[in-house]
Amino acid sequence: MKFWTAIDIWPDSTVYIIGGGPSLKNMDLSLIQNKRIIGVNNAYQLGEWVDVCWWGDCPWWRQHAERLKKFPGLKIHCCNRHAIRPDTKRLLRGRPLGIDLRPEYVAWNNSSGASAVNLAVHFGAKRIVLLGFDMKKGPNGENNWHTEHKNYEPDWNPYDRFLKVWPHIRKDAKKIGVEILNATPDSALTLFPMVKLEDIV
Repeated sequence: MKFWTAIDIWPDSTVYIIGGGPSLKNMDLSLIQNKRIIGVNNAYQLGEWVDVCWWGDCPWWRQHAERLKKFPGLKIHCCNRHAIRPDTKRLLRGRPLGIDLRPEYVAWNNSSGASAVNLAVHFGAKRIVLLGFDMKKGPNGENNWHTEHKNYEPDWNPYDRFLKVWPHIRKDAKKIGVEILNATPDSALTLFPMVKLEDIV
């Protein structure tokens, strides 16, 4: 079975990673529509200006496979049970936490959003900006900027599990000289410098 090897397509660049948090609903994403963008899960639906759709959850892919055929950007994943397809590229899950520098692997880090940092590093990012990484529910109890994830219970709360991986990511990023900024308003992820998107684009 053949797997993809990530290549250095954006050397020494700033890469914006769009997560799924509800804060995205109030952000002016037109500011980054000419930037280098990795969209996690449903973020590919935001527009053709999203360069890459990244995911690691097999159930999510099964729900979106047909719609993803129309997405013109790169479609890359690390789903362990996703068969090789000509229209998608698959990386293997390597280290469980942090950043795996082997180009055919990513560290899963308990979520598609956190593992997307590893993909950005493979692409050559020297600065990574996080958007929609709320790491908590929105003001109305919502978990996402969209309403497609219907399979979660109202009290579903994965955020403790999500948050505990980031110290490992921060440590590895510092070691290799990659800066990570969080441009998510009122994020619970406070390990990285908090910035306003309009100040850094």
